[in-house]
Amino acid sequence: LGRVTPVSSGSEDWCTWAMEHEVPAEVGRVLSVASTDPSPTKWWANGWWALELDDPQRRFLLDLLRKKMTLDEFLEFRDGRWTGLAETWWQVSKEMGRPITHWIWEQNAAQRFFLDTQVAKKWSMSRGVQWVKHQTTANRTDPKYGPQRLASIYRSGQVRFPGEGAQARTTSLKLIDEAQKWPKGQYDDCVMMQTFVELRRDNLIASFLSGDDGESEWVPTWVKGAA
Repeated sequence: LGRVTPVSSGSEDWCTWAMEHEVPAEVGRVLSVASTDPSPTKWWANGWWALELDDPQRRFLLDLLRKKMTLDEFLEFRDGRWTGLAETWWQVSKEMGRPITHWIWEQNAAQRFFLDTQVAKKWSMSRGVQWVKHQTTANRTDPKYGPQRLASIYRSGQVRFPGEGAQARTTSLKLIDEAQKWPKGQYDDCVMMQTFVELRRDNLIASFLSGDDGESEWVPTWVKGAA
């Protein structure tokens, strides 16, 4: 995708907002969305984003976790309480007043049936989070549906990462490194995770503003036309 440069918002708390899950003060309305690219044996990529609803419609990375995980580490109900990454991020988002409302889940994996489990359904109902099923097709190299579509928003400065602070910068560099090396890099988990968000972004914002749940599964229009 080319060179990606972390940029500062000019806010005094920019160096800590990614670590403390804060959105810069000058940002207005945002949609809080998470995305997961799971894997049965390899690395998972989980990202939490704040999508700016008004111009200039920037995308702020709030948190990123790339590691080998189990479903129980992602979400579990044990001893009468919810645990796991999904619950942790939701609780933090609620405390900051910007609760995660949608969570995009990649279906092309061994965990594709996770959303049909009682754990996923009950957590969704109890937390008011809509699962959004995403299906990656073999056409991921298509400029319209693959990571290539991220290039323009990076070049225009619409993707914002923390520019200061060792922990925040190290975390965001995982995605930046993949973006710079794609498609020749060793990994693309984080890039794909962000691509899921970008492909669904307009629909999610429209659904959020209209009060719809935005739960329908996304597939490319060329696939729908062939059905």
